[in-house]
Amino acid sequence: MITTPIGPIPFTLEDLSPWCHLTGPDTMWLGIYNEEEIAESLDEFGLSGLPVTRASPNHDPGEIIEHRDEIREWLDRCAVVDKLALLCGVNPLDGCKLTEDMSSRKSRTDRMVNVYSGSDHILSPRLTDGGISLTLVGASRLNQMQRSPPPEFGDEPPDEVFSGIPRVCVVDDAIPFVGIGRNVIQGYVSGADSHLVPGQPCLVVDSQGNLVAHGTALSPSWEMAFMRKGIAVKVRDGAMKKIK
Repeated sequence: MITTPIGPIPFTLEDLSPWCHLTGPDTMWLGIYNEEEIAESLDEFGLSGLPVTRASPNHDPGEIIEHRDEIREWLDRCAVVDKLALLCGVNPLDGCKLTEDMSSRKSRTDRMVNVYSGSDHILSPRLTDGGISLTLVGASRLNQMQRSPPPEFGDEPPDEVFSGIPRVCVVDDAIPFVGIGRNVIQGYVSGADSHLVPGQPCLVVDSQGNLVAHGTALSPSWEMAFMRKGIAVKVRDGAMKKIK
C-alpha cells in the first residue's frame, strides 16, 4: 500500500488514473503518515489483522527490504493480475495462469512497456492512464478462459464478481469486416456483457464464442442494445487477417 492524501492505495494500482494524477499544494501531503488514520484505512480494507512494516521515502529501501529484485518481479506480476481483475473482470486465478513465466520490457523510467508470457507478447501497460492494452495473443488466451456462453441482449447477466473479460457479440454480416480490423458499428451488435466498461479492453466474438477481434469499448452494453449509429468498439486488431 502507498499512503496518499486520499488514503492508502494498493501499490499495484499506483500508476492507475485518477490516483496517479493527484495535484494540489504541498501541504496536502502533510500528516498522511498519521498512525491512527492509516490503521482505520487498513481496517476498511480488511487488513487490520496483518503485521505491517512501514517505510517512508527518506529511508534507504536496502535497509528495510531484502531480495528487492525478486519482490519487484512479484509486484510487477501482481500489478498485471490486479489490473486485469479490476478493469477487465478477469478472475485473479486466471490472471495468474495468463502471467505464468512472465517477463517484461521496461522503459528508461523503469515502467513496464511490454509484458510477455514465456516468449509471447500478451499485453502492454498504457503509460498515459495506467490501463492495459491487449495483444491478439493475450486476447485469444483470455477468450479461451471464458466459461459462459456468448452474451445476447435480453439474457440475465452472470451473478459473478469476476465474469471474465467483457465480450461484444456481433452479427454474422459484420464478421468479415471486423475480423480484418474494422471497427464494430452500433447496430451490428447482438449482445454485450453487462460489466463492459467504456475505455477498457474487450473481446469481439461471434455467436459461437469464437474470437473475431479485440479492442476498446466506446459505450456501455445498454447503449449498444439500442444505438444504431456510431462506433461501439474501436478495434485494435482483427483475428481473421490470415483468411482475409
